Amino acid sequence: MKDKFIRSVPPLSLAVIGVFFGASVLLCIVAIISVIKNFNLYTLLFLVIMVVDLVCALGATKNMMKNGVRFCDDRVEFTTVDTNNIYYYADIEKAEGYKDDSASLKKRYTDRYTSIILHLKNGEIAIVELGSTTKKKLAEIKSELDKRIKGE
Repeated sequence: MKDKFIRSVPPLSLAVIGVFFGASVLLCIVAIISVIKNFNLYTLLFLVIMVVDLVCALGATKNMMKNGVRFCDDRVEFTTVDTNNIYYYADIEKAEGYKDDSASLKKRYTDRYTSIILHLKNGEIAIVELGSTTKKKLAEIKSELDKRIKGE
């Protein structure tokens, strides 16, 4: 099968990072214009700070966009997890998806995370947290995982 990558970026995080990146670009343009119009120590310092801010925004955007699930020929890799993030299809018996959507004012933000539950053939159960993703994204990841486990 062909390699596939599905991003699991939460919509709210995508909006926040978009605003951060847009504001960084806009302020960098303002800093360049202010240096051109009136060159002094303060405008130069403003420009340096805005360039550093733009580099941080680029790094945050790049880091956010590489989070997801990578499907390879023989394994699945969850890039949002630092350790124990690679599972081979031959070792997976079945996969389940879980997202809590019930109404409650007592639940924390992390209680709403999306999870993939992998039942391994050796009897272990691996739960991988994907963060706050949508039901549609969870269904897409689970269907791709089911296809690859069955070997279609």
